[in-house]
Amino acid sequence: MNTVPQNDLNIILDLLSLNWTKLVGFKEIGSLKHTGDFEIAIPILSIEAKRKIHHSGEIGIGLSFRANSIVLFTDKSSTSFITGMKYNLKYLNIAANYDLSVFRNLYLSTNIVFGYLVEASGHINFHTLGGGYVQNADYFPKRDLGIKLGIGYRYRKLDFRLKYYFGLNVLDSDGKARMIQFDVGYRIIN
Repeated sequence: MNTVPQNDLNIILDLLSLNWTKLVGFKEIGSLKHTGDFEIAIPILSIEAKRKIHHSGEIGIGLSFRANSIVLFTDKSSTSFITGMKYNLKYLNIAANYDLSVFRNLYLSTNIVFGYLVEASGHINFHTLGGGYVQNADYFPKRDLGIKLGIGYRYRKLDFRLKYYFGLNVLDSDGKARMIQFDVGYRIIN
């Protein structure tokens, strides 16, 4: 008979995160084109609690406060008035997750993520005037729902994860978020 240990609780604190965020289905505005933006970020807060439910699976809940960037730009040779825009979005995320061990320390992961937009700001570059800063950009809805699928590897107390996020909500008039995320976490309780 297989029994699950009663004290098998894991707490993981993310130390480093590399994100690449992109809008898909984005209708280009004039000569503005969309590009993804790489960013290396230390999450403001990211913690997960997981509990083993059978010999190869864990369920858990995560809480994170992260910053993401979305970049719109034009060709530098363009004569348009706006030459670029960058939005900085800070989300408070709550995720329910399930991890399935597939081979030793390698596991598959799936998450359902609910995000709440806490702060949105933007920086706009003008062709001849330089740049301007926009605080509290109200172009994006406050709530986002998405699914993360990924793979992870545990090495001693470190947790390496590569995940792909599918945003289900439309974030502006026509674009949905997609994100590739690489995290390094530290198991503070194992």
